[in-house]
Amino acid sequence: MKKYIILNLIFLPLLVFGQTLEDAVRYSRSTYYSTARTMGVAGAFGAMGGDFGAISYNPAALGNYWKSEFNVSFGLNNGYSKTDFGKKNKTGLNSKFSFENIGFVTNSRRKSEKWISLNFAIGMNKTSSFNSTVNASGRNPGSIIEDTRLVSGIDYTPWNDVPIDKNLTIFESGSINELLFALGGNFNKKFIFGVSVGIPFLNYYTERDYNEEAPDELKQDDDFYFSNLTYSEDYTTVGVGANLKAGIVYILPKDIRIGFAMHSPTIYSLQDDYDINFNVDSRNYDFDPLDNSGYFKYKFKTPWKFILSSGKLFKSGDVAGFINFDAEYVNYTSSRYNFRKSSSDPYDIENEKIQNEKIRNDLKSAFNFRAGSEFAYKKYRFRIGGGLLDTPFSAGGYQADIVYSFGIGYRANNYYIDFAFLGTNNSYSYYPYVAEQTERSPSVDIKKHDNKLTVTTGFKF
Repeated sequence: MKKYIILNLIFLPLLVFGQTLEDAVRYSRSTYYSTARTMGVAGAFGAMGGDFGAISYNPAALGNYWKSEFNVSFGLNNGYSKTDFGKKNKTGLNSKFSFENIGFVTNSRRKSEKWISLNFAIGMNKTSSFNSTVNASGRNPGSIIEDTRLVSGIDYTPWNDVPIDKNLTIFESGSINELLFALGGNFNKKFIFGVSVGIPFLNYYTERDYNEEAPDELKQDDDFYFSNLTYSEDYTTVGVGANLKAGIVYILPKDIRIGFAMHSPTIYSLQDDYDINFNVDSRNYDFDPLDNSGYFKYKFKTPWKFILSSGKLFKSGDVAGFINFDAEYVNYTSSRYNFRKSSSDPYDIENEKIQNEKIRNDLKSAFNFRAGSEFAYKKYRFRIGGGLLDTPFSAGGYQADIVYSFGIGYRANNYYIDFAFLGTNNSYSYYPYVAEQTERSPSVDIKKHDNKLTVTTGFKF
């Protein structure tokens, strides 16, 4: 006979699954290598131009086109993750083909001696990818039933040091693809400028499954709470936003270039669809199963971004090319959620304050650095690049992302084809649950390595 009932809190909306600190970072970070040429130099293209992928980074890149052009890019993504949750695990990411870019540029030469060109572009660049798979397992003390957001009335003290078998799987997919309209020009072969309107389309899906199994001796203990339990959550976030970008490049003597770009905040209208389940198998206690699903609409504002670039063109005999350095500043503490536009519920208003306060306290300003170079020999191109992308989190457990890349290409008079490889390494800690005594919250150490191959083909006319 069961001893007594342990009550589950109906924790939605007490426990928020979307609209978190991690989501604020996820939707605010961007990559700028949707074409193989920009990928080959790790996105370091801010003072250069003439490539569609760079328009999403510095719209002044549009001012360096001398012909009309159409291009398209496709990618192949794979990689792996390593986890330490009391046991070391390695999980491969299934290879996946992806659409990266499509763009069209019209070039208009001017008759004025000063006003060299005026160009218009329309197209779409992928600015973020969310594909990831993580598996973690191990045996360590503690249980998710210590999380008071899930269960109340628990005294877990007698079993504080007893190891429990735990398994965690996190699957993520989706991307942000930005539709852009841009205008750029070249004045007197000294001043290159560009402006753009961006309409990013966001799609993110995650499925997280967590389970625990008590050791055999506890399964037979009438005072222990469970034999095994499962907790799962999956949610989808979709939405659309709008932003403005502007950039300039000034050409100095000896082919030295200085560039600057700024990105306004993107204002997103988003909707989360969620489904959460929590079930406990117990001989002696009654746990109310939890099964909640629904949706929530809200707005989100990303931070301003500022990019300073410097570069130089070079030529020696049959060898030519460029070298470029970019420094990007992003103040992640200025991100903001807005729940009031879609809800007058007092909880949502209070939760908006809580989440925005977390953003101010737990995030920070970040500086991202990229460097890349392209070498041209006759019609052949060779590229190499690297970057250090600072973590937006102020707390420990997160490290900067390390990016490295290389690429090759062939350019004829009216067409070209480029190939590039890019690798990204990052490390962070993940907490499957938060115990009432926070020091008892277990962390999963995760190291991820992502690989991407991209091919771009283009036609000039």
